Amino acid sequence: MKFTDSQKEYVANISIIDYLARSEGFTFKRVGQYYRCNEHDSLMVFPDEKGWAWNSQDIKGSGVLAWKQKIEGLTYVEAMNELLNENNSSSYKTAFEVKEPERKPFELPNKNDDNKRVFAYLVKTRMIDRNIVHDCVKQGIIYEDNRHNVVAVGFDKDGNPKSADLRSSSTHGKKFRGCVTGSEKSYGFRLDSNCDSNTVFVFEAFIDALSFCSLRNMSAKARNNPNYYKKFNVLALGGTTDVALSKYVIDRPQIKHIVLMLDNDDAGREGAVKIKSKYEQFGLTCTIKTMPDAYSECKDQNDLLKAFKESLNQSHNQKTAISHAQTTSQVVSSEQKSTYSR
Repeated sequence: MKFTDSQKEYVANISIIDYLARSEGFTFKRVGQYYRCNEHDSLMVFPDEKGWAWNSQDIKGSGVLAWKQKIEGLTYVEAMNELLNENNSSSYKTAFEVKEPERKPFELPNKNDDNKRVFAYLVKTRMIDRNIVHDCVKQGIIYEDNRHNVVAVGFDKDGNPKSADLRSSSTHGKKFRGCVTGSEKSYGFRLDSNCDSNTVFVFEAFIDALSFCSLRNMSAKARNNPNYYKKFNVLALGGTTDVALSKYVIDRPQIKHIVLMLDNDDAGREGAVKIKSKYEQFGLTCTIKTMPDAYSECKDQNDLLKAFKESLNQSHNQKTAISHAQTTSQVVSSEQKSTYSR
């Protein structure tokens, strides 16, 4: 059975809140940007009144048509007929249209001929694992622009660039940081797991995300495997707001656990608490990860990485000094014995 374009448009724009109020008697209350069902607190409706997620049932969809097919078990034709027949007596309210603000065109900065300064900055100054930086450059998610800035690109799930953060690679003078004009904050810098992990680790900045990956590669579990970091989903928000996280979990229904590793300052701690409270209402498990006791003064993951590497170097130097002293002692003892024997 064929339906006209106007019929399809009508059904596509029905408010899921109005539909559920009439058909099920459900009521909703606003929680932040979202709507939560009073009768089933794991049922959430997105700001456009089309998208919905029933987390306890592990079912998500967009629009009333998806609800009737996924929850009520109707076929496409049956669902359309019911909605259109009901329309003959009383029209449903139209879903609220969330209008995107006008954006300036997004265009990635021109690439430099090489990435030498990016490697120098990220590997030497920031102490990030060279192998990880190499992988990111190879994938095109990090590169050096013609002004020698580090460019960290955020892609949509289809691989289209949507945003880019900039960081000066210079270690002298005023440090520049910002984002490319027209960037969509819904798409943060990310690295996807190669083993279908249902957990995402969330950071404020892309350098912290890369630092976390470097630390994972240094763990005992890595066993010198340079690709161990690829087991983890990581996302950089570009701040403490959750716009990128919201889009991330909507696009990836397999995500069940969020680990928040925002900066160790007032803004980071407050942001983490707000995000945790919000996403737990959607039925997701959220954990706030704090700094280890021995490194409680570190501001972020990059501080932690540098401090950890420094402690390893000190430990190595101490062991080397002890080993040298023991060797020297043995040599002196041997020489003394040789002298006495003469």
